[in-house]
Amino acid sequence: MLSIAASSALSNSASDCWAVSPSVSAREKLASLIFDYRRFGASEGEPRQLLVPRDELEDWRSAFAFARSLPGVDRARIALWGTSFAGGLVVSAAAAEGDVAAIVSQCPLMDGRAAALTFARYAGLPMLLR
Repeated sequence: MLSIAASSALSNSASDCWAVSPSVSAREKLASLIFDYRRFGASEGEPRQLLVPRDELEDWRSAFAFARSLPGVDRARIALWGTSFAGGLVVSAAAAEGDVAAIVSQCPLMDGRAAALTFARYAGLPMLLR
């Protein structure tokens, strides 16, 4: 099975991703494709650090298409793995693709508007807009 993972895009880059450890990958014969969203990490997208969920979903679709094109990858056994912001995106990406074997969605951000409103009530609007 190939596992595709990305950083959360809110604080990490692909170099920080620990979705599937090398020892587990070797033992279970898993391959991992880890990528940065455009405008984050090692990507060259501009402007830097700009989060546009529609674009990040397109990045998931591109990573999924790339994984399916790799030699030796069983197209029927590709899983998506995401944490936090990416945890919410993998649910949407898997639903859009339709042929994802599995998803791992850790602590997913499923409703950005509700999360922002909760944060604003807790920390105040000036802190949210900072």
